[in-house]
Amino acid sequence: MSISERLAQHASRVRFGDIPASARAAAKRALLDTLAVGWAGSQAPGCQAVWQLQHDRGGAAESTVWGFGGYLPASSAALINGMSAAALEYDGLHGGFHSDACVVPAALAMAEQQRATGAELLTAQVVGTDIGCRLVAATGLGRDGWWDTPLFGAFGACAAAISLLRLDTTQGAHAFGLVFARAGGTMQLNMERSLAKRIASGMAAAAGIEAALLAAAGVTAPREIFEGRYGLFRMYQADQGPALLEELGTRFAVEGGSMKAYPSCACTHAAIWAAQQLMRQQGLHPVDVASVRVSVSAYVAGLVGAPFDVAPGDQVGAQFSIRYAIACAIQRGGMRVADLEPAAIDSPRACTVTLRTTAGAEFALRADHAPGDPPSPLSNEELLAKAHDCLSQGVHPLAPDEALQVIQAVDRLDSLPGVDRLHVHRFREASR
Repeated sequence: MSISERLAQHASRVRFGDIPASARAAAKRALLDTLAVGWAGSQAPGCQAVWQLQHDRGGAAESTVWGFGGYLPASSAALINGMSAAALEYDGLHGGFHSDACVVPAALAMAEQQRATGAELLTAQVVGTDIGCRLVAATGLGRDGWWDTPLFGAFGACAAAISLLRLDTTQGAHAFGLVFARAGGTMQLNMERSLAKRIASGMAAAAGIEAALLAAAGVTAPREIFEGRYGLFRMYQADQGPALLEELGTRFAVEGGSMKAYPSCACTHAAIWAAQQLMRQQGLHPVDVASVRVSVSAYVAGLVGAPFDVAPGDQVGAQFSIRYAIACAIQRGGMRVADLEPAAIDSPRACTVTLRTTAGAEFALRADHAPGDPPSPLSNEELLAKAHDCLSQGVHPLAPDEALQVIQAVDRLDSLPGVDRLHVHRFREASR
């Protein structure tokens, strides 16, 4: 049996009862987090254009578009929702892998199309996250300039669709073979600060859905896409580590995720936290700070360490600037979604932050991880506050009671007879 067949068999066989309670709880937290940041992200640059294009193209009314409202074909909804979820750099991570922005939009869109139960949605999400994360861990491609999010996010989205469509092993293997023809992407998408960075997650989500639907329709694909002569392992010069199949079906990667405390590249988060702590601990005010020195790794410096010289209102440039992030922490006490608005941008990983005051004193603090990472996860209260804040924004902001309906529905998702009970569909009249 080929590797793709093994993974397809896993995706199609896992049932809700096979998933530990801790993994179910982690999946619900990740789903709420992704839906909320996607709702807020619907107003971010680029999302309106993508929504308009897909809306004008039309198609079957299958799945809800977050924030905008209305129904579109599942793959179109996943494209828009995946982009919105990634747009604010506020989506969850597994290491550096943006799995949630790829898998959750695909799983929810397909669950709506298939009229699945809440338990079936969670099962698909857990399976998709697990397979995407296993591929990242086993291949190690992220360190060689490949960007694992669009590459393996597409496989994770495909796995979620395989689960919801209940494809058999052969069909599922064909689905993975078909998504292999679409998946790809390098870190150049991150380096140039364009909107392609945020739409890549949506493209991965849509590609996963389309591959599974094509396989269900009888389209075939190679089986040895990983280990074959021209498969991923050889052509991408990837590792073939044991993490891909070890404890398959007994350990689920959804439990190892991080949730962002700030809407910016994760490489800025430890520095934001350290600057916040120093300001509070020393009782400093912005006018007291004369200069800041941040010591980071070469990788972090290359990704977010460039001078803050962005164009007016350049949201992506602000998200990938550790200098802007530190300025927010000092001037505004942290970094929030509002700090990505043009007016805020245009106004006058492990790291050590050193603040030098106008009086000549220096204060330093080392941060070995960021808030929201596995060693310091967001509390339920912090996640709920983040969800309420995000759901109150976007193209169609929700009132507090509307946001509460969504939050409560996610909390009891495993018992919902249909995913329409998430109430997101109620706001379709926002379509424009």
